[in-house]
Amino acid sequence: MKTRFFLTIIFLLITTTLWGQSKKNEISTLLEKNSTPDKNNLYTPSLLDYFIYKQINTISGTNIKEGKVYSTSATIDEKSITANYSIKTGKIFYLQPTVSGTAEKGALNIFSDKKYQKTLSGGSNFQWFPFANTIGFSEGTRIKLHNEMRFKEFSYNKIDKALRIKKLSDIINSYKEAYENNDSKAFINKIDEKKEGIYDDITTKNIEVLKSLNSYKNLLAKYNVIKTKENKEKTYREIYESLNKLDPEDIENYIDDQYTTEQDSLQLSIKPAYSIKWISGGIKYNVNPQQVLLDTITSGIKPEKFLNEYLTAKIVFNYLRVRNNNNKDKIYISPSINFSSERNFTSKNQRTVNFGTNTSVGGISTQNIDEKSYYISIPNRANVFYLDIPITYFFTKRNYGIDLGMKLGTNDPEDDNISARIGIYVPLGKDENIVFIEPMLKFQKLFSSGKNEFIKDNLLFGFNIAVSLPQYLKE
Repeated sequence: MKTRFFLTIIFLLITTTLWGQSKKNEISTLLEKNSTPDKNNLYTPSLLDYFIYKQINTISGTNIKEGKVYSTSATIDEKSITANYSIKTGKIFYLQPTVSGTAEKGALNIFSDKKYQKTLSGGSNFQWFPFANTIGFSEGTRIKLHNEMRFKEFSYNKIDKALRIKKLSDIINSYKEAYENNDSKAFINKIDEKKEGIYDDITTKNIEVLKSLNSYKNLLAKYNVIKTKENKEKTYREIYESLNKLDPEDIENYIDDQYTTEQDSLQLSIKPAYSIKWISGGIKYNVNPQQVLLDTITSGIKPEKFLNEYLTAKIVFNYLRVRNNNNKDKIYISPSINFSSERNFTSKNQRTVNFGTNTSVGGISTQNIDEKSYYISIPNRANVFYLDIPITYFFTKRNYGIDLGMKLGTNDPEDDNISARIGIYVPLGKDENIVFIEPMLKFQKLFSSGKNEFIKDNLLFGFNIAVSLPQYLKE
């Protein structure tokens, strides 16, 4: 079983798309492709990657938990704790190792000393974006946008790049020259002084040069010259020594990055209605210890530990529709086909026995009663299939969403073949670090064969708290 699990993970890794190109080349390729009208090529691949994340980062916490969203995350609900870690393995493929624990008596019991009534799982999810995303904008809009991008590209390659490189090189050389022409201690003291009237012309110029350098803080931080906005984090000697390590290629790459950021801003200035489609899925290896009567002895019943090992797998089609500029509400639909090879351990087939243990303390004999639940035999595999159909609607301006879901299945050991849920969720935070709080009302074991009390057996109040941390998306 374990071998099968690892072979599946290796297969997913081998089938990923492992290609890439610089953002600058992506822009050139985009403009070459669009010499003729093509509404599906509005964005470069790198920008589309960022753009998709910006739109799906408000999908509900339940979908984050299930690995339908490519983010590093941690989630907790009433019975389970899950952690997902996303790895970008290509332009259109994300692999997401996942681990989780589930306990029948609540999530906190996952870490208790009790060996039974809990399941530990590990495996991988994936997200795959093979489709051209439909962008709802006119041909005239696309042509106008790409003409502006072509003009910027032409101007940059012919004129702007050389001027920008010269400007930055001059600033760096001015700093180095000022430092070399002044005693280092006096140089530092003069720049640190705050009183007016003590600066001579040279030192005033040095201060302006330092301010100019700080405007290139992204470059300086990248090459460990300045780590934050505060120049004083490093001494001026350290800054000087770090600047000496920069070569013309470093400066050129930084100027190229500035250019691509400006081109990205042009692309993001167009905000039409559009849809995103992708495939996700996953496979997990699960271990669920149970007590089973494997043998009987003359002294009584002796249940033994049995590891209920099984695989779960799913395949999901995801569709996200974002409305136009006036109303950016989002609707997300992600039907999935799910399979589990778990054995038919069902609570109604459990037996309970009390074990008495005699102990003596201070000459006084007492008996401790230990209650154990067990199964009389190892059941066959249930081979559970079910279809999950969730629909999420997010109100962008009001910053909350409605999460609806329906499960239709067969062979569930607990007879939970038909269930539903409704939740209201609110994402707290912005940009990359989002916390989702989602109270839910769940309807379980609907239309089951046994006798149920609706409030006790069919109705459940639950919750989901998810923390999304997609730090890997940073360039």
